[in-house]
Amino acid sequence: VRHPNYFLNIIPELIGLGFLCHSWKTMTIGLPIYLIVLFIRISQEEKAMKNLY
Repeated sequence: VRHPNYFLNIIPELIGLGFLCHSWKTMTIGLPIYLIVLFIRISQEEKAMKNLY
């Protein structure tokens, strides 16, 4: 897994916090938006690392 911090820490923390706070509406709207931003960030990091290695 290239980005274990995102998949093993950040996303489960956000889902767990949503469950803890019973914020179903926020999770259904906010989590997909965050996943789009995360995908863009991972793509940019991949491009930057490709130039280095």
